[in-house]
Amino acid sequence: MASPINQYAIYNQNILRINLNEMVQRRAAEQGKELTDQEADDYANKLRRELNWDSIFEQIDEFIKNGITS
Repeated sequence: MASPINQYAIYNQNILRINLNEMVQRRAAEQGKELTDQEADDYANKLRRELNWDSIFEQIDEFIKNGITS
């Protein structure tokens, strides 16, 4: 979890920060699974190296191609 100081920081850029450990824990809970902190850390470390960002890139490309409409 982000520190209380940085949790609501204001930046000049749009920054996407993902806490993979927390996301793994939450997604596991959604599936009815309870992971230890070590298991979540192991999954997060593997995901950090293997996640495929194609979907997010494709969405950004499509948005840019269509332009800002609102």
